[in-house]
Amino acid sequence: MVFEMDVVLDAPLAADCLSEAAYWLYFASPNIARFYIDPVERRRVHVWSLAEDEESEIDRKVRMTLARFAQSTNVIDAVPRRVGIESSGEDVRGADPAGAADAGLVRRLGLADTEIGELMTALARGFDDEFRRLGTSMGACEREYSTLLPIEFFEKCHYFDAFPQNIMYPTMMQTDVDAAEKFSDYTVNHRGRPPRDYSGFQERTHVLAPAACFHVYMANEEKTLEGNTLVTTRGTCYRYEGRNASTLERLWDFQMREIVYLEAYS
Repeated sequence: MVFEMDVVLDAPLAADCLSEAAYWLYFASPNIARFYIDPVERRRVHVWSLAEDEESEIDRKVRMTLARFAQSTNVIDAVPRRVGIESSGEDVRGADPAGAADAGLVRRLGLADTEIGELMTALARGFDDEFRRLGTSMGACEREYSTLLPIEFFEKCHYFDAFPQNIMYPTMMQTDVDAAEKFSDYTVNHRGRPPRDYSGFQERTHVLAPAACFHVYMANEEKTLEGNTLVTTRGTCYRYEGRNASTLERLWDFQMREIVYLEAYS
C-alpha cells in the first residue's frame, strides 16, 4: 500500500536546481516510491510513501536532502537533460533517450540492466576509437587497469565524503569452510536462493571504480614525472544510482574512456 503526504519547504527551490533536486530525492529514503515537485512555487513536494508510520521521518529527510538547493543557485549542469519534476518509480527521466528503446536499439532487462543492440554497440565502439585516436594524437600513452581500487586510496581522495550514495563494494566469502558450508546449505534448502543478510563475508577492503581516471592517479602516486604526461584509458565504471537509472541514463555500470593530463612540477 502507498501513502501520500506533502512536504512544504521553508524556502523555494532554486529554479535551475530542479533537475538535481529530483535526482537526490531518491537517495533521501528507501520508502519514497514516487514524488512530485511543484514546478511553479517550488516549495511543495508531494510524496508517495511505502511506510505510513514514517511521515515525520520522510518529512525530515526530504527537507535535509533539498536544503542545499534552496540555498544556492550555482549548480553546474552543463549537459542539457530532462527535468525530473515528477517521478514514476519506473523511469525518472521519462522517455528513453532518442526513442532508442522504442526503436529496438536497446532493451531494458531490469532496473539498471540493459541490453545494447548491435547498431548502438558499433556506434559506441566507433566513438571510443575516435577518442582513443584523439588521445594518442596528443601524445597520450594507453593503459589498462583492473576494476577494483583499495579503500585507503579513496580515503585520500575524500570520495567517501563527496559521493557516498554512489559507492559500490565487491564482497567475497570468508576463507573459512564453516562459513562456506553454512551459505551453501541455506542456498540448497531454499531452492538456489542465497541468504540476503548473510554475515559470513570478508571485511570490505576495495571499491568498484566509479571513474576511469582514479587508477591513473593511483599508478602515479608519489611518482616523480619527467615531464607533463597524458594517459588514455578505458574501463568499466560503477555508480549506484538507485531508481534514477533508466535504459541509457545513470546505469549502475558503464564503459568510460578518459584522457588524463598529469602536470609535472619542478
